[in-house]
Amino acid sequence: MVEDTKTIGPEAIQEFFNKVDLYLIKDLQTLVDIKVMKGGSAAYPCLQTIISGMELMGLVLSGEKKDVAYYAFWNRLGQYKEIYTPLLGEAIRDAARNGIAHYFLTKTGILVHLRKSDLHLKVTKDKQLFISCYDLFNDFLYVYEEIKKELLSGNVPNHLKVLLTDRDYGKFSVDKYYNSLKIEDSMFNRGAIIPPALTNRLFFDELLSTGVSHYFPNYVIVSPEDKKFIADAS
Repeated sequence: MVEDTKTIGPEAIQEFFNKVDLYLIKDLQTLVDIKVMKGGSAAYPCLQTIISGMELMGLVLSGEKKDVAYYAFWNRLGQYKEIYTPLLGEAIRDAARNGIAHYFLTKTGILVHLRKSDLHLKVTKDKQLFISCYDLFNDFLYVYEEIKKELLSGNVPNHLKVLLTDRDYGKFSVDKYYNSLKIEDSMFNRGAIIPPALTNRLFFDELLSTGVSHYFPNYVIVSPEDKKFIADAS
């Protein structure tokens, strides 16, 4: 169910797409250009990232999450190319998306290659469905650009607020961990050595925006001037 159908303004939606272009799209472009080899071609991470991108855009389109968001995008993909049928979408979500997400293996019936255009979405004699990440990404990208144009025009409602609200829910578990560290306010006034678990996600954007003095293999050392909000949690 849509939690909030209020449309976010053009500046916010533009900022959203700037980030998606910079991170999701550029990451995928990097992944599909990796040298193909036996092992190490990152085909599974590439496929899973494409599918995550579908769910992301489906959420912004529909205001719904999970499988509903996925199919909201998949239906648009089917309008672009008829081969992307509802049954194909179901097979890819169940056998590829769910398998990789839960134990980094596709379920039986899916073969994944980074770049094999001639076999994309073909079925083998032993009933294996072949997916070429390069081709799926390019089809995803075409539909993504169409949706971006529509949402930036302001002629269709967006549900970015649902996404922002959903992301905020995750803060509860982060706050719970943070509170367990028993950090005092006085700790924020001096330089600190921060465990990687904190810097990797929780403070990553803040670290980039405020500047980081030095990087080490296991820790980030931050000067007092650079850091006003990271405390000594070690």
